[in-house]
Amino acid sequence: RSNCRATSYHRYWPSSVMVLSYFKEAPPPPPPPTLLDRLTALQPKYQQDGCGASAYPFLAATIMFTLVMQCWERYLDLRQHRRIKERGDRVPPELERLVDAMPTTAGESSPAALLAKLKEKAPASRAYALDKSRFKFVSAAYSLAKALAFVLLGAMPYLWDAAEALGTKYFGEGHEIKVSLIFYGLWELADTVLNLPTALYSTFGVEARHGFNKTTPALFATDLLKTLALTAALGGPCLALFIKIVMLAGPRNLAVYVGAFFVLVSTFFVTIYPVVVQPLFNK
Repeated sequence: RSNCRATSYHRYWPSSVMVLSYFKEAPPPPPPPTLLDRLTALQPKYQQDGCGASAYPFLAATIMFTLVMQCWERYLDLRQHRRIKERGDRVPPELERLVDAMPTTAGESSPAALLAKLKEKAPASRAYALDKSRFKFVSAAYSLAKALAFVLLGAMPYLWDAAEALGTKYFGEGHEIKVSLIFYGLWELADTVLNLPTALYSTFGVEARHGFNKTTPALFATDLLKTLALTAALGGPCLALFIKIVMLAGPRNLAVYVGAFFVLVSTFFVTIYPVVVQPLFNK
């Protein structure tokens, strides 16, 4: 009986191991994330299915590089703005010497009269240059905000998935070239719509304020539609041909075929631009 009681007693009493494990210290908390960990964890809001986290902070590096380049370019623009503000209403000495050295031809203005006209128009030219310079700071900030929003929101993968959904709906599976053309069209439409505010203010604000605008709203809309039509008519086939070359060339001959393609396309556009494209906009 005593043995049974002892066995029953030890059955319900915790062992020494259990008691020691109860009073054992809790594991130390994980170390706080480093700056590299935080930068690597930065991901766009929209991600495609199957997109895993990268081991390197590519997105953060892209954003930082963009910001550094923008700061450098705005610093150069600020220096130019200050120079225009300080000396923009004066004719440069080099230009004065060039005008003085011009030969006088019968029926034309003398160098002195031409120089006086330049000095008369210098303040107006300075005001126009300062206005364009101020607007450049605003448009650059808007373009930077737009680019960062596109990257952080994941606009490109979102538009690609939308293009793939449209291509699958209307053409079925496996039409890579058609999906790429749909993506190209969606991207151009989105970029055109987002660039409209700066384009409108540049044309009907800055240019019109100084008497250089001869574009009516109807002509502006017509030129915009012509630009979109030319982009679709010329850019679409070129993009489709480029993708086809990449698919057929293979890795060994890719550089040769792509290089030849760009040479032919550049020659083609240089040839047809002054003959076909330019007359559509300059009548």
